[in-house]
Amino acid sequence: MRVAFDAVMLSVYLHPGAKYPKPIERIPERIQALVDELQAAGSTIVLPTPVLSEFLVLAGSDGSTYLSELTTTAVFDIQPFDIRAAVEAAAAQRKALDDGDKKSGTTARWQVVKVDRQFVAVAKVHGVSVVYSDDDGVKRLAEEAGMQVKGVGDLPVPPPETASLFPAP
Repeated sequence: MRVAFDAVMLSVYLHPGAKYPKPIERIPERIQALVDELQAAGSTIVLPTPVLSEFLVLAGSDGSTYLSELTTTAVFDIQPFDIRAAVEAAAAQRKALDDGDKKSGTTARWQVVKVDRQFVAVAKVHGVSVVYSDDDGVKRLAEEAGMQVKGVGDLPVPPPETASLFPAP
């Protein structure tokens, strides 16, 4: 299975102390459990380069450390906004214009819609079936493109870690 993370999901995975836009219980643990499950199943987390770029801005001077981790961890697959993605994004934009709403019903600024469309286009051309995002604009665009969207609140809360009754020697 191939899934995609948006920049906020990636941020919280790589930096569990990062702020999340919605108040949800045990966010870092939910995302870590998802990554562990995907990795165990041999699944791939596609990271479109527009997501990577947005994340690296948030990462600041630690960006190179995170980039090294992302490029050496087998579960992640960084994919560019290339010719196929450009054609897909253009087709989605053309459809939106033909339908009379260039933003496809989202309320985000136009530049945000364009980048979200790039993210969704890269995901689509790389066979992503599920996009993980709590962003309403991404959700609308990904669903229009035929992908399922799940947010952190859709992820199960992992059981609490229990302390061992027998301390290690």
